Amino acid sequence: MIIVHKYGGTSVATTEKIMNIAKYLGSVKDSGNDVVVVVSAMGKTTDALIKLAHEITENPDSREMDRLMSTGEQQTISLLSIALKTLGYEAISLTGAQAGIKTSGHYMKNKIDDINGDVIKGHLNEGKIVVVAGFQGVNKDGDVTTLGRGGSDTSAVALAAALGGKCEIYTDVDGIYSIDPRVYSDAKKLPYISYDEMMELAYLGAGVMEPRAVELGGKYGVEIYVGKSLGEKNGTIITSIQKIKEIKEMEEKVITGVSINENILMVNVEEIPTNAQNVYEIFEKAEANGINIDMISQNDVTSHHGSFAFTCPKTDIAALEKIGKEIEAEFSKTSFIINQYVTKVSIVGIGLISNVGVAAKMFKILSENDISFHQISTSEISISLVVDEVMGKKVAELFAREFDIGAGNDFVIFSEKDLIEKGIPDYSELAKEVCDRHYGIGADGMIILKYVATMPFMFFFNADGSQAPMCGNGIRCFAHYLKNNGIQEEDTFTVKTLPGDMIIETKQGEDINDFVAKVNMGKPIFEIKELINTDKDRFLKEKITINGKEIEISYIFMGTDHSVIFVNDFEDFDIDKIGSKIENFTELFPKRVNVNFVKVVDRKYIEVVTWERGAGRTLACGTGATASAVLAREFGFTDEKVNVKVPGGILVIEYAGEGNDAFMTGPSEKVAEGQYLFKR
Repeated sequence: MIIVHKYGGTSVATTEKIMNIAKYLGSVKDSGNDVVVVVSAMGKTTDALIKLAHEITENPDSREMDRLMSTGEQQTISLLSIALKTLGYEAISLTGAQAGIKTSGHYMKNKIDDINGDVIKGHLNEGKIVVVAGFQGVNKDGDVTTLGRGGSDTSAVALAAALGGKCEIYTDVDGIYSIDPRVYSDAKKLPYISYDEMMELAYLGAGVMEPRAVELGGKYGVEIYVGKSLGEKNGTIITSIQKIKEIKEMEEKVITGVSINENILMVNVEEIPTNAQNVYEIFEKAEANGINIDMISQNDVTSHHGSFAFTCPKTDIAALEKIGKEIEAEFSKTSFIINQYVTKVSIVGIGLISNVGVAAKMFKILSENDISFHQISTSEISISLVVDEVMGKKVAELFAREFDIGAGNDFVIFSEKDLIEKGIPDYSELAKEVCDRHYGIGADGMIILKYVATMPFMFFFNADGSQAPMCGNGIRCFAHYLKNNGIQEEDTFTVKTLPGDMIIETKQGEDINDFVAKVNMGKPIFEIKELINTDKDRFLKEKITINGKEIEISYIFMGTDHSVIFVNDFEDFDIDKIGSKIENFTELFPKRVNVNFVKVVDRKYIEVVTWERGAGRTLACGTGATASAVLAREFGFTDEKVNVKVPGGILVIEYAGEGNDAFMTGPSEKVAEGQYLFKR
């Protein structure tokens, strides 16, 4: 099996990361695979090279820019090949030209015409790992060419197609989301997405994948895996709609994703004689300059003069300004107006083909929020709007909420009354049974509704049957259950848990799954001397040794036991192995402990991966996200309100500092209800 890997700039930003990738590639090779790896330039190398050229002139020659920019990838391939050889693996580095990648088109925007895979296959037959410079090729004149933004993705998919191999794209994100999590905090990671939907999202501005790469994948049937470098295989697979339906992962949703593209400008051509020749002249000039025209709309038309508008990338502004001057000189009454302060917001989904009323919903949202737009365009599976730049993110968020684009734990909820009637005495065994994803329903935990007097009480069990005091994501789902079943009619109510009463504010829309809950998680407990085996009053930034590695760790009680480890990069830790070791480090944590690995991105955004006690690695942990955000705030890393990205989505945590309660906000979805046949 030939496997083509691609690693982006952040993944190869340092020699340490390159060495880690070399070790991983070696393990892939040792598993019996033929390995081809495509790499980008290290970190911000390409940006630095472009800056150097612009220090000489504002408009550097395109041919020479291709020659200059191609050197970044050539540095990376040499270093990675050296790393592989140091580890004892046969390897060879190849430029795009040496790898047989033939291109044509405008410099800095070339397209791949053909790949002669014989050279690469020859090296693979000799047992070598082949390291190829992404983003580049060679044209018919023998000039080095580059493929434009995201060109290394295209190189990898094209090589996989030419070699008949698999394609895996590794980057600094853990998959493809329904919308940029920085725009909409409840963004959901997609396990699968169709070629058509991904290509549409990419063309419309989603920056995770280059659209030509997806187009090639669809054309040649190359499945594309997108995930985090050296991470677990829990990313996103881009494949055919038929394959998605076969594996029953296609959600019954009209809209798959929302994209926002801030790298556009809009041109209004006003008072131009209504003659096709005149319009052709403008677009011919644009084509000659390699400008990619996107949305086109015709506006006011009279018998003699009219106007039209179009959009294109902001990077083409210099060429557009030149064209504008030529047009205005030719037609004295014509105005060529460039507006750089716009944003394109698009919704994408296969469901648009067979569902009516989507456009009406979009315009209703705009009307209710008094938002105007400049242009609109449609395809079979997308609708795009151009709005003022200042409104772009707001419009995207409104669309995401309307079309239900939401973290990732799942729970089974029973009423204790029903369990008593069925004669089920052992809730621990029941939890293990129903949470089993092969022989039961499958869940991260089980919740039982009990009553204390007339107050609902949440009784929680982990998937392994152990009982936990509380579960943050579970309590949101529990609140949804109470509202959905008419047990609680008020929007704000109290739920009893083992650690104490929890106040929950809920917001329920017209749809059953348009539900958001804000939970008062209570005050974090820092004085933990009685909770774990330590003589210290607080256990913050302490050192422990796991598998011979010294780790800085903190512990607080946030409704349940949580340890927190701050990391620079998740790749530096074997999360499953270290998580399991710390969970069961009973010399320190007698009741075992949840383990949270936290990466601080900026003052408003952190990423968290949680190894849950009794469940292992999960898609989300509400109390873990809260504990992580609390300590990030206490250590001065973040502001009071922070978005916490977990593998299953995003939670919002608010915490003003010690002595204050912490608040968690997030969605909940009802997946199914029915009868369960208990095993006896």
